[in-house]
Amino acid sequence: MQSLSDRLDMPIHAVPYRHQREAFEFVMELFGLLHSKRRSSGAALLMEMGTGKTLTTIGITGALSNAGRIRRVLVVAPLSILGVWEEEFQKFADFPYCLVVLSGNGSRKRDTLRHMAGASLQVAVVNYESAWRMEKDLGAWRPDLIVADEGHKIKTHNISASRAMHRLGGKGWIPAPAYGYGDHEQGGGCIQPVQVREPGHFRAELLCVPGAVF
Repeated sequence: MQSLSDRLDMPIHAVPYRHQREAFEFVMELFGLLHSKRRSSGAALLMEMGTGKTLTTIGITGALSNAGRIRRVLVVAPLSILGVWEEEFQKFADFPYCLVVLSGNGSRKRDTLRHMAGASLQVAVVNYESAWRMEKDLGAWRPDLIVADEGHKIKTHNISASRAMHRLGGKGWIPAPAYGYGDHEQGGGCIQPVQVREPGHFRAELLCVPGAVF
């Protein structure tokens, strides 16, 4: 297990912009890999489109994996962008991993999930509708980290996908208050963390370690 430090490199094949580096460090502080009085098991990257949320998330995922904090990651995203996660991991991830996009009918997706194994980080990517239909299977897989891409898709509490995501996340899902890292606060420069008190406030990627108590 990696000890606390004052500096942590992003394990990515790229030189991050300052706002990406700051967002990464912000989440590392929340998750206890960097020194900070602030702790949480959930975080939101409230960053504008095109500012590198996916790249930042990959860096966060790799750092947590390298520190021995996570072994299984569930990425839930809209159907149209599932392939983007596979492409971005291939391009930027500078750490061992095995990623599978769950596709096909329900039986094929469940079979693929059951056969995911290995010593490297396991990453399963699935769309929101399949996530709630496969809730029991995903729960049995026991993801250590959940990433909700375009988290506004689950802002409505009474829809099936939202209820399933909350149940999968357990106690670690969207606490009140949670912490988000946003760039809209100052019109473009990704500077300051913001408190997020309601699930409907999330408009970007939400990262959550299930089962953690705040």
